[in-house]
Amino acid sequence: MAVRLSPIARSRGLLHPYQCGSLPALSFFEGSLTLPHAIGTLQRLRFQVSTLLLDIKAGFDNVNTSTLKAALLLQYTPSQLVDWVYFFLSERSYTLIFQGSPHLPVPISVGTPQGSPISPCFSPSLSPPCTQEY
Repeated sequence: MAVRLSPIARSRGLLHPYQCGSLPALSFFEGSLTLPHAIGTLQRLRFQVSTLLLDIKAGFDNVNTSTLKAALLLQYTPSQLVDWVYFFLSERSYTLIFQGSPHLPVPISVGTPQGSPISPCFSPSLSPPCTQEY
């Protein structure tokens, strides 16, 4: 699913063109190999080059479903995809199991499912407002 969602997110402008990390075929490792080449190419053309690297701490843990839905709609993401993402992240719960205690589910209102291969696609979708050119 991540392989399918990443190209859609890129084509809709949900991800910055140079965003890397947690994305299929554009991991941090691939980005770190590409960066020196891109810098060298621009320097040879006499451009001044600067780089900004961000690591958003606990990005996956703090994805708010409603905020993500609004961000996707602002980027003209197809409503079927927005609805699918919203329902994927909604109505989730967890259960802590301790001997002798009740096993009651607790609702989860933020974050993406740990271990899901598509969770890395959601957090970067919230960063375009930070990376837009003005």
